[in-house]
Amino acid sequence: MYTFTILSCLDDEPNTDAKFYVDDGLLLAVSSSYDTNILELQHAFDTVTRKLQQLGLDIDADKTELIHFAPSRSRVDPGRLPHINIIPPNARARSVSPQPVMRWLGIWFDYKLTWKSHVEKMATRARSTIAGLRILANTVRGLRLANARLLYKTVVIPVLTFGAPVWYRGVRQKTLIKILEIAQNEGLRWMLGAFRTTPSAEMHHLGAILPIHILLKQLSHNAAIRLRTLPRTSQVLRRTPRTWDESDPHCPVPLPNTVKDPSATIIHHLASLTSANAEQIIPYHDPPWSRHHNWGDRLLVTLPERDADERRRALYVRDVRVRIDDYSHDPRTIVVFTDGSRRRVDGHRHRRTGAGFVIFRNGQEIRAGKRCLGRRAG
Repeated sequence: MYTFTILSCLDDEPNTDAKFYVDDGLLLAVSSSYDTNILELQHAFDTVTRKLQQLGLDIDADKTELIHFAPSRSRVDPGRLPHINIIPPNARARSVSPQPVMRWLGIWFDYKLTWKSHVEKMATRARSTIAGLRILANTVRGLRLANARLLYKTVVIPVLTFGAPVWYRGVRQKTLIKILEIAQNEGLRWMLGAFRTTPSAEMHHLGAILPIHILLKQLSHNAAIRLRTLPRTSQVLRRTPRTWDESDPHCPVPLPNTVKDPSATIIHHLASLTSANAEQIIPYHDPPWSRHHNWGDRLLVTLPERDADERRRALYVRDVRVRIDDYSHDPRTIVVFTDGSRRRVDGHRHRRTGAGFVIFRNGQEIRAGKRCLGRRAG
């Protein structure tokens, strides 16, 4: 909430962008040279810190980090790349040297985006967790196999595969997968009390644990499904392929024109695992089959009987009209009429479902409107 107004302070700068998640901020500059990036970042840093001061906020200069991204085949030394000089408010000026690896929102980014550092750190954390679990079970005594398996799935696997949908594409990533497989085999030997020479395939079968390459695919598919739960204005959906209605052509993909792979970015890869025509789901809304809130005597629902004949239906309509007429002249009551329809709209492949409403109070219209319910609404 406090940093919301800062997100737009760099809109006039085409080569820089600001990202904030709660109190964790990121400044990104893109240009054809590292020196230009430094100048852009210095200007962006001054702009953001000045905006924060206006809000009564400040930054922790000791936690400021810098990283330069380089092409994967370049032989550049990250330690020799230009550093940045910053002057934080109410603090002394300092020089921030570039780092080969930087952590942001739990993900470790290396300067070539190979993700090896992130995978190695997650595997190390998982092995540390497994070492701590050895006091609960060993080859002689301890937890039952079912309980050890439950503990492994709930404690170790989330650590081992943290952030996997961000980097996993399944193409030329055998080295990264191998690092995770070694850590998982160690956990399986603890869970089953097996010897080091036990084949890993048999351990996966006996422990009913998915192999790493299948587990990573499952996590990517789950992330692809969650794309349909994001708001339509989400920054992720704006960068989906052009076949998606939420795609924004003004959000260019940061790739050279020589790239032809449709799933070259991780967002495009996740989008390829689902359908652009899948139904948009708004989380935290009650599904149609859930029970309505029990409003007690505050809400009265009156519906005609399904097997009612024509005479009884006519009596129901007359009773409803009498009630509407009485309520329409009661200043303490509002009367709302709603209706929905589904029809074809020019420029859209699917029929569009919409609803309209009008509100009356004391016999006068006080508000009216219409809403689009989505292309997959029935």
